[in-house]
Amino acid sequence: MPQMVNLDLLNGINFKKGCYTGQEIVARTHYLGKVKRRTHLAHLPLLAPIAAGSEIVDAAGNVAGQVVRSAANPDGGQDILAELRLESVEAGALSWQGMALQLLPMPYALEK
Repeated sequence: MPQMVNLDLLNGINFKKGCYTGQEIVARTHYLGKVKRRTHLAHLPLLAPIAAGSEIVDAAGNVAGQVVRSAANPDGGQDILAELRLESVEAGALSWQGMALQLLPMPYALEK
């Protein structure tokens, strides 16, 4: 869903024109529903890259989301983009393979 990668917050979706596969569910989520997942920026103190698709878990051990992309931070460690359930983000204590995730601010607001 485009909303899960924050395209609606970046004005990357036009809800007034166009026709494309999946448009109905995207528009329905925008107008009637609530987005339950968003992409977040996080940091882990690792040297090796993290594989896309790796699971992020909450304090109870439930899957809270997954890694979308990982890149080395010039100051050390890995910065990752992760698609996460908003309720898990609000609860805090997210981790990857037992290592605590440090959520970082995105360069734009995650609420509209």
